[in-house]
Amino acid sequence: DPATSVNVKFQSTEGGPRREGVLTARINGETFVDFIDLDVDIRELELVLTSGLGGNYPADIPVGRVLSIRRRDFDLFQQATIQPSVDFESLDIVLVIVNFRPVAAQP
Repeated sequence: DPATSVNVKFQSTEGGPRREGVLTARINGETFVDFIDLDVDIRELELVLTSGLGGNYPADIPVGRVLSIRRRDFDLFQQATIQPSVDFESLDIVLVIVNFRPVAAQP
């Protein structure tokens, strides 16, 4: 759904700046992560997971892998093209989480 956005993070074992962004999809099925800080090092094939921010989805659900990164010096953010973890055209079985309760944000 092009109107849906999901807060995501990039899997990493390294420290450093926050490695998060917002996943969106276009009507043609292309999936992107936008609003990635320019100082964040993202690599192709890196795993993208839900971050849990915003309380709409639990953290750490795999959503895809990075196919490519667009970074231009005059942009405020970089953008990653994502290959979804599932083929939505051939989806037969889904898991619906019904008991998820978001954790309240800490000040």
